[in-house]
Amino acid sequence: MVARRDGLVEFLNLNTGEIVRQLVCPDKKGKFVGLSCPSSGSKGVFVCTADDGKLLHWSSESENSEASAPEVTVQLAKPISAAKLEPRELRLAYGGKENELKLWDIDAKKVAWSAKNVRL
Repeated sequence: MVARRDGLVEFLNLNTGEIVRQLVCPDKKGKFVGLSCPSSGSKGVFVCTADDGKLLHWSSESENSEASAPEVTVQLAKPISAAKLEPRELRLAYGGKENELKLWDIDAKKVAWSAKNVRL
């Protein structure tokens, strides 16, 4: 999986180098900070960008080689410096400078846990 500066996410066949699927991040601003492809049996692909705080979700069931827009877009608190998906429970940990660490529940579409930034 490769995220491009122009907002295109491509899935490559590592044996042939062929692009097998493309996803489009509409109105992408800033850089990608989290890019996750859960294991088979999980729900979809998630992409999170820094400047606009968008969490974008594509279903793995709608796989095709044509570029496709996200099925779900959620606005998270910003700015986001890092994001990581926990694929079994479908929770996204994210946070950034002046943005407290949060666990976002993908299915419930709400913050499941939050902590304040600690200044040293």
